[in-house]
Amino acid sequence: MSRIVGIDLGTTNSALAHIDPERGARIVSDEILQTVGAGEVLPRPTLPSFLYLAGEHELPPDALKLPWPALPGAPYNRIVGEFARTQGTNVPARLVSSAKSWLCHPRVDRLAPILPWGESTVETERISPVEASASYLRHMVGYWQHTHGRVLADEDVILCVPASFDEVARELTVRAAAEAGLERVTLLEEPQAAFYAWLADHATSELTVGDTVLVCDIGGGTTDFSLITVKEGPTFERTAVGDHLLLGGDNLDLALARRVEGRLMRGGKLDPHAFQQLVQACRVGKERLLGDENRAAWTVTIAGRSSKLIGGAMHDEITRADAEELVLDGFFPRVEAGAGPERRRLGIQEFGLPYAADPAITRHLAAFLKLHGARPTAVLWNGGVLKSAAIRTRILDVLAAWLGAAPRVLANDAPDLAVARGAAYYGLARRGTGVRITGGSARAYYLGIDTAEVKPGQVTVLCLTPRGFEEGAEVTLTEHALELLTNRPVRFRLFSSSDRVGDRAGELLTLPPDGLAELPPMYTVLRFLRSSHETALSVNLHAAMTEIGTLEVECVARATGNEQEDRWKLAFDLRAPEQRGEGQPAHSVSPAATVAEAVDPARIERAIAVLKGLYGNREAPAPVDPPSVMKELQAILGPKDSWSFTVLRALFEPLKDLRGGRGKSAPHEARWMNLVGYTLRPGLGYPLDDWRVKETWRLFNAGLVHDKDDPCKLEWWILWRRVSGGLTKTQQDEIFKRIAPHFLPTFAKKADRKPPGAQETAEMWRCVASMERIPAKSKSELGDVLVGQIEKKKLGEQSLWALGRLGARVPLYGPVEGVVARGRAEKWVERLLAMEWRGDAQALAAAEIARASGDRARDLDESLRRRLADRLQSAPEGGRLARLVLEPTAREAREERLAFGDSLPSGLRLVAEVGT
Repeated sequence: MSRIVGIDLGTTNSALAHIDPERGARIVSDEILQTVGAGEVLPRPTLPSFLYLAGEHELPPDALKLPWPALPGAPYNRIVGEFARTQGTNVPARLVSSAKSWLCHPRVDRLAPILPWGESTVETERISPVEASASYLRHMVGYWQHTHGRVLADEDVILCVPASFDEVARELTVRAAAEAGLERVTLLEEPQAAFYAWLADHATSELTVGDTVLVCDIGGGTTDFSLITVKEGPTFERTAVGDHLLLGGDNLDLALARRVEGRLMRGGKLDPHAFQQLVQACRVGKERLLGDENRAAWTVTIAGRSSKLIGGAMHDEITRADAEELVLDGFFPRVEAGAGPERRRLGIQEFGLPYAADPAITRHLAAFLKLHGARPTAVLWNGGVLKSAAIRTRILDVLAAWLGAAPRVLANDAPDLAVARGAAYYGLARRGTGVRITGGSARAYYLGIDTAEVKPGQVTVLCLTPRGFEEGAEVTLTEHALELLTNRPVRFRLFSSSDRVGDRAGELLTLPPDGLAELPPMYTVLRFLRSSHETALSVNLHAAMTEIGTLEVECVARATGNEQEDRWKLAFDLRAPEQRGEGQPAHSVSPAATVAEAVDPARIERAIAVLKGLYGNREAPAPVDPPSVMKELQAILGPKDSWSFTVLRALFEPLKDLRGGRGKSAPHEARWMNLVGYTLRPGLGYPLDDWRVKETWRLFNAGLVHDKDDPCKLEWWILWRRVSGGLTKTQQDEIFKRIAPHFLPTFAKKADRKPPGAQETAEMWRCVASMERIPAKSKSELGDVLVGQIEKKKLGEQSLWALGRLGARVPLYGPVEGVVARGRAEKWVERLLAMEWRGDAQALAAAEIARASGDRARDLDESLRRRLADRLQSAPEGGRLARLVLEPTAREAREERLAFGDSLPSGLRLVAEVGT
């Protein structure tokens, strides 16, 4: 009989527990063998969730040797656990931490090698958040086989995730498990696991029917709230979960580090390497002070690397009173029962992670209880942060003030181990021994549907599965058939809600999107082999909540006579938003921009007729000529700046089909590219834009028909700049390779034609600077050349706009891991400061390069930004520009237009929240 193994894959510590059913129901907490020092392997109750990427000659050959053979995908230089954490304190540039937090970061490619985050002071490899998570699991696989003589993949493995993890983060966790060789795992929410651990160790008579238990789980990276209600039997039902909060012990460490930094540097800042050291030292100090009531102070020590200090180490003392005051008042303040999170522009932002804007956990707790109308009668603590008696007492005092009396506290004697132990007990309950918590899915799921009747500011959704949908259940939605085109990509917007109740599977709803969380889309290609052409096919949706706890959705053909085979599974698009050609997550695209507005079809048809007349039959005389076509379209549709997404994309479709007509004359071709770029800009933000950009990309290899005509050359580069947001990294690299030979003397490939003229040169610079997915190294090479040309006054003001885009700290749509190194950007700003400024072009470029993001790994040196801010004060709107280089500030709509270099479609906002 397989054993039941519970795994807590934590942000700061991971744990493993198991039950051997052949020996009864006793839960055993494993002590995990791990490297604790060079060449030293010992068992520990938990496995610290840290991964160290050792240098080639950094440690002796046997220093990292484990007592089991290296597993596939486990390079010899990777240390996991206690020694990784210790060694990373000395060389933080090689340390990967908080991988679990990165799994739920929507603004980066979680499958790409981006960790350790930020610039490195040493040369080191990088890995993805998924691979880092797989490394911890892979270590457990090796440990289990060595210690128990069994294969972990053959056991019944229960893997825990935060209750607030969305479907994508859950799927990425399952992928990490598969990479570690665990193809079959069952997911369990961590607060439920903590409650299962309590059930395993206590009599259920401690609770009575009608009790509501608040599970308060504050770990290293996330905060989870769950409510569990006691019913007749007794039985237990999970009735609510909180929304995702990237807020936990990591934030406490950062807050302490910032306070110590202020004392050490007297208002200045440490460099990122030294600050990473300080954060790790403060983490140790926090754990010692808040975990040991007899300890009064802790000394932190880091190597002196700041330019303000020459050599030597820096020391500071954190007292218990200091730590408790900062933690209690900053993260657990006393607030009223009706309080809610404050809408600040930015929370604590370090090392690229988008932490919750309001760090006050008690305010988030108040909002959670108010939303669900809950008055808990008992509370169960879980998570490393709540090992502190001072923090537990503060939360209990706050709850007592809200409720009139403090709720009973359910004992949790081992918060570091409870989740793994509870997961093992849950596996036993699944086999019929033990008590199970009911409640099903914590969220309802909805699919976005485009309809002509939806008003701006609303979205029509089809309920896939309601909240409480049980694991293993499935449903086919036959009430509303969908008509989809086969043999082309089909994409669905997916939403979730943790607080909507009463919706039925298959129910069509029109809602304001504020109460819905938008997930990455689901997509498929309906390959209908009976036809190679686009064919309209009627389908139903089939939804299932799998036994392992993930959502599966299929499109099932109706009335084809072969419904068992004519079905297509929808998969999450797990690429970063910018890679799939969609810009930012849902919060950055206004609802009005993504629903189908009510547009007069007759006017659209008249406009399409104009385009067909211009680019249709080559023999027929056109009613309008290329120079006047835009004026004619505006006479039909209104001013072009007011054209909505629906209008723009409706015009793009016939232009795509009429591309053969661009060859009529050079003016026809120039105008055609102008119209395509305008109707498809910025290449993202509307369903299936990636497919439209892919269709347009065919033109790139075909080239211009009138390749000697100057206006055509200009419109060529303008087209690719306008749709740059929808171009893939590979496509942007191709554009770079086409342009680089003209600008980079060291580029291997020679230019394929004579040097461009002045106007084309300017458009080529603007085009390549808009390619935010090209490597940072390529941007650096271009920027070095460009700033030199600017100094020699060989280029106009447009070149300054291009420099600002190349060095931008906060990309418009691209990955944040792809920005130019801060050291290189600092040199560009210094050179701009040395120039004579005429007008505002230099000021705007410098402000864009030095803009504060809130991410220490990207932000330029503070003293340099202050010097720049002083210089900016004399520029037009200098106060606003100075503010945005000194503090993280969201872009205004006008700033977006300036940064994008063109107007944007009505309703579209490109920029993500600053600091994410």
